Formats: sequence, C-alpha cells, structure tokens
Amino acid sequence: MTADERLRLRLTISPAAMIPVSLAAELMPFSDAKARVWLREHGLVRSDPDLGEAVVWGDVVEVFGRVADPEEDRPRPPSGLPRRQLRGQR
Repeated sequence: MTADERLRLRLTISPAAMIPVSLAAELMPFSDAKARVWLREHGLVRSDPDLGEAVVWGDVVEVFGRVADPEEDRPRPPSGLPRRQLRGQR
C-alpha cells in the first residue's frame, strides 16, 4: 500500500469500523511491529477465538490523539528557559 493509499484510507474509514490488527498496524505512522505492540499496550486489540483479532478504528485514533509520542508515552519536560534566552541575547 502506498503512502497516498494509506492516507486516503485513514481519512475515509469509519470510526465505528472494526478492522483487522494487521490493517490497523499498516495504517499507523510507524513500523508494523511497533504499531502491533502499541495497539496491545493500549488495550485496543479485541480478540475472539473463532473470529480472530480486530480493533475499532475510532478507538485507535482517539487514543493515538491523546498520546504525545507513540513510541514513548511519557510527556516531554519543558525546557524551562524563557523565550528570549532561547533566541540569544541582543
């Protein structure tokens, strides 16, 4: 799937859609392996012994929107420097 196809699918898929974990991982903006781990760590994977594993796409988007960095769930500390000091002294 090309980047354009992934973007188009991300924008058109219904938030209520249940999609396979493999497709959700492919649509995430990082590697499939990291995406699968991230989905599981955030409790988004639903499984059924007869039907397999799936996610609700809207849940994925909602949780992803709340996380600052998908590979590191802790917030970044503020720099603590006033803006003028970042630009340098004049």
